[in-house]
Amino acid sequence: MDIIIDEGNTSVKIGCFVKKQLVEYFLVKNTKEVLAILALKQYERLIYSSVRQDYKNHPFDKQKTLLLDYNTPLPIVINYDTPITLGVDRIAGACSVYFLKSTKNVLVIDMGSCITFDLLCENTFMGGIISPGMQMRIDTMPLFTGKLPIIKVDKTEEKIELLGKTTESCMKSGVINGIIGEINHTIARFEDEYQVSEIFLTGGDAKFFDKKLKTSTFVSQNLVLEGLYRILEYNV
Repeated sequence: MDIIIDEGNTSVKIGCFVKKQLVEYFLVKNTKEVLAILALKQYERLIYSSVRQDYKNHPFDKQKTLLLDYNTPLPIVINYDTPITLGVDRIAGACSVYFLKSTKNVLVIDMGSCITFDLLCENTFMGGIISPGMQMRIDTMPLFTGKLPIIKVDKTEEKIELLGKTTESCMKSGVINGIIGEINHTIARFEDEYQVSEIFLTGGDAKFFDKKLKTSTFVSQNLVLEGLYRILEYNV
């Protein structure tokens, strides 16, 4: 068994792979919960990826653990001016798509705490865009104003009306319809300027937005975990 750990800004995802297949998945809050799960598993290899830790005092078995950073050998080429600052989750998503794609130029959209757009041309990561995610936009409005309320979005809602009739519905429309417009516009530009013909959507908000977009996308909730597994395989 191989263990894949993806530590994001809001949660930690754990994938257990056996014979190249994801057989178990866990979503936890912190390292303590990760260690509790690992204590119950017999594993041969582990890859640890974090967007918030510097790895200096990681608690995992050093003999079995690969730490993903900008120095890790990859199955793709990184064409990025500041590779030391490139998010490891973005690297993993691109590596996953490299093995899945059927066309040359692919756009990977990860909808988590931030929304990232990353371009993969053949085997080369070319760069991308970072934008605030849905919850970040929602939380920012009451933080920087005196009277706007804290709101929650029901992710089962299929349609968000453009015209809000309450302050809450106006805020929802601004955030959600704004993100939809942003993604549709960005996809159109990538299609026009970089001949992108395939789009992969991942992240916690991917399913909520997928059917609301103009362009057809491939939704994969485990894209980053699968990419991390590919990187682990590549380094063994």
